[in-house]
Amino acid sequence: MGAVSIVMEQLFLYFEVWGFSEAVDPLVGWWVLGAPVEEYVYWFGATPFCLSVYLGYRRLLGRKDA
Repeated sequence: MGAVSIVMEQLFLYFEVWGFSEAVDPLVGWWVLGAPVEEYVYWFGATPFCLSVYLGYRRLLGRKDA
């Protein structure tokens, strides 16, 4: 999923779907492949987080007798 998100990030930047402004949101200052490092942290962090939330709820709700 992380690899797909890098491709999507590059497409969004290429087609100018969004831009980055430090006036609106202060950034760390590290840029990777034309995007702030925060973008990649989000993409790579969101996938395992959402998966763990899903698996946690599935485990929790799977034990209940409904």
